[in-house]
Amino acid sequence: MHTSDDSTSGRVSGDEHDRDGVRRGDGDGDGGGDSDGGGSNHSQNTAEPGDEAHRRLRLRALLWEYRVVLYLLAVAVLGVGIWVSYGAYAAPGTETEQQVVTDWTATGDVSHAAVVTEPTTVHDEGTELTDEPLYYTAVTPTATGAVTAGYDLAPETTADDVAVTVTVDLVYQETTGESQQSGEPSATGDSTVYWTEREQLTSVSESDVGSDDDVTASFELNVTDAQTTLESIRDEVGATPGEAELVLAFEREIEGTFDGTSQVVVDHYQVPISVATDGSTYQFETDAAGDAYTERHDEHEAVTVPVDPSPTQALGGPLLVVFGLAGLGGTALASRRFPELTPADRTRLEYLDARAEFDPMTTRVVLPESAVTEPTASVQSLAALAELALDLESPLVFDERTARYLVRGTDVVYVFEPPSAGVPAVDGDRGRERTQNREQDQASQERDHTQTQDEGESECGGSDDSEDEDTLEWIGEENGRDTVASESESDAETDTEPTTQDANPSSTTQ
Repeated sequence: MHTSDDSTSGRVSGDEHDRDGVRRGDGDGDGGGDSDGGGSNHSQNTAEPGDEAHRRLRLRALLWEYRVVLYLLAVAVLGVGIWVSYGAYAAPGTETEQQVVTDWTATGDVSHAAVVTEPTTVHDEGTELTDEPLYYTAVTPTATGAVTAGYDLAPETTADDVAVTVTVDLVYQETTGESQQSGEPSATGDSTVYWTEREQLTSVSESDVGSDDDVTASFELNVTDAQTTLESIRDEVGATPGEAELVLAFEREIEGTFDGTSQVVVDHYQVPISVATDGSTYQFETDAAGDAYTERHDEHEAVTVPVDPSPTQALGGPLLVVFGLAGLGGTALASRRFPELTPADRTRLEYLDARAEFDPMTTRVVLPESAVTEPTASVQSLAALAELALDLESPLVFDERTARYLVRGTDVVYVFEPPSAGVPAVDGDRGRERTQNREQDQASQERDHTQTQDEGESECGGSDDSEDEDTLEWIGEENGRDTVASESESDAETDTEPTTQDANPSSTTQ
């Protein structure tokens, strides 16, 4: 515990104690003092542990520690990008697909009509009835019809030497049900053909038919006579196991060269003629669908085509190349702009790291020259000095005047001097400003101290006993707090009259 005599000689008030530079670290490394002598306020800004210079040194150290890793990573990204881009653009690979080499459509249509031979209230004689759903045998016994055939070309398809042939037959047959649509005398699907007889009604063939041309085969059919022939055949057979049918069958054959390929296509269609049981009416059961007689004919061939790159390959490859090059360039530029740490830089970084770590336990003060009278021992690092302070249970002090760290031992003071660039150079303008402010504070404190001593000597009869004792003593840690006090600190106000104890000043103890 720090004690002092009560004499007014050499007495230093609490305010002067502050002017002597006793300051506490606040954890941020900042301290400040007020000078009463000159009436000015000097702010002392010490370097913060996380200042810009510290960060720059740390980043430089990290850059050169992981520089090779960054290069390898950038080269790997660049290699993957080149490989993906090569596969997407230079050698995308091939695949086999079926490609249309010819594409055209065979077209056709069936129409029918009948001329009224007997005048009726409804129709006059000679009237032509077209595409009627039902015809009356008594007034229209003979029907006429036409089958139209042609073809349409797909875009970019060519056709040369195209010949179109249309054949119309009348088929007599007996089946188990509805007539088959193929027109062939054989049992297929759900219908069984027992017997069949074919009679050609017409056949038309034309050559050099263009895609805008149609070939028409017209026919004429006496339905009454056809029904009579059908019944005659059934009588000859001598049995009626199924249903007798009249079927109009036509065949469309198109032959030509399409896109340089010679083709021959044949399509068969049937139009059943339904005759009433008593023979009074008949009708053509044409397909009402508009494309019922339309067939598409296209030919495919296996071709090898390049594979289109996926969006990931098309965009990912070039992006990886850009990222890889940017990584290489950025690492090279950073290595050139931020050179490897020199031994002095490493020493300074080690100091700054230790300062940031032990700043909360550091007490910042301004010690007079007479404060350190014991022998001193130099410590190689701030970290070692901080560990020594913990072992000795002594405060870690940073002297603002000498820019040194000190720890008081039993008979020796342990000292660590930061690198020369550790404070001003690292802190830059802030360090220089702090040094200037500290010098101004010290000059102001010396003036105030001299003035106080003069006043004390005049008031106490010129006693000089306490002047020699005006030396700062360091007090160990009490109750978890570090204190630094002046031996000349007064226990009473300057204007208080001296007591009996003032004649016997006590010495400072630790």
